[in-house]
Amino acid sequence: MPDRYRFDRAIDTAAFLAAWDAVVARHPALRASFLQLADRALQIIHREVPRCTEHIDLRGLPPEAQQRRIDDVLADERRRGFDFARAPLLRLRLFQLADDAFVYVESHHHILMDDWCRSLLFLDFFAAYAALSAGRAPALPPGPRHAGYLAWLTAQDRA
Repeated sequence: MPDRYRFDRAIDTAAFLAAWDAVVARHPALRASFLQLADRALQIIHREVPRCTEHIDLRGLPPEAQQRRIDDVLADERRRGFDFARAPLLRLRLFQLADDAFVYVESHHHILMDDWCRSLLFLDFFAAYAALSAGRAPALPPGPRHAGYLAWLTAQDRA
């Protein structure tokens, strides 16, 4: 089920989308796809992935039509699901209802992250958004090495 957030304030939409692009670029796991081989699954971390953010401007529609459009987009998304072989396995949509009213919808496959990870991603997002909306480049530190995490995970006692 996608997460929804409502913002009743103006948002710099270009900075919003670019901030999420910076977060995806920083975190290898967000650029993952999976290939099922005969004997095992293979996780592939892509250097670049298609943009997973979208701004949908609904300002010209009455409120009921805006809600129907949001519901239709999300229903279509549920029907399509995620193709594990195609990264990214997340979709981030910013629906604009008015100059100062937005609905942000985040959909991702649970294989990518848990709630603890999401909180870390939001910290990166807010830092990047603050910089971009002030006209500065985001200064996010280099992302963690995903290979290091996988090595640690493999070494864990399964019992």
